[in-house]
Amino acid sequence: MNPNIINNPALLGTIVLVWLAFFVVLGVWIAGRMAKSTFQKRMQEALAGPTEDEMQDLIEEKKSEEMGRSFLHRLLGPVLQRMGTRMKSKANNAAGQQIRDMLEQAGHPLGMNYPEFMALKMLSLLTFVVIAIVSGPGAISSFLRIMEIPADAQLTTMGILLYICILAFIGFAGPGFWLRRTVDKRIKQIRKSM
Repeated sequence: MNPNIINNPALLGTIVLVWLAFFVVLGVWIAGRMAKSTFQKRMQEALAGPTEDEMQDLIEEKKSEEMGRSFLHRLLGPVLQRMGTRMKSKANNAAGQQIRDMLEQAGHPLGMNYPEFMALKMLSLLTFVVIAIVSGPGAISSFLRIMEIPADAQLTTMGILLYICILAFIGFAGPGFWLRRTVDKRIKQIRKSM
């Protein structure tokens, strides 16, 4: 590796951001392909007997319905449903009753039930931990440089671990905060319509 890249934090940060953007775009592309193939399979199974014209009309109707949903819903919906089916056996206890109630009050956003919400929490946690691991060394060394704190190995390591813990907390708690906000918005909409 070129030593000029290592010594230049701006260039190193740019390289990390480019790779991170590449993986995000790759993930979005893969999720889009998965959603498209799942949609087509469901349509073919459901429409085993109709004529070609009826089938085309139904496909167009379903496609326009699917495209009417938000991008986030189309992207996360299939992923969360698949992860949720794997978590259903763990989700039958009474510990998640508050989350179940909040999901019902929020109108089941993104079509989520309790297992899908737990899958969202795990996906969010893993995403934020990976981001923290990838960006941690650069972020902490830049922070120490900006604050003009002499960096040693122990301080840098502790800073990176703290950074990972903070982002892991944000990743795990973030969906809960989002759900509370969604519940509040829905309650306000219901009150406004009365």
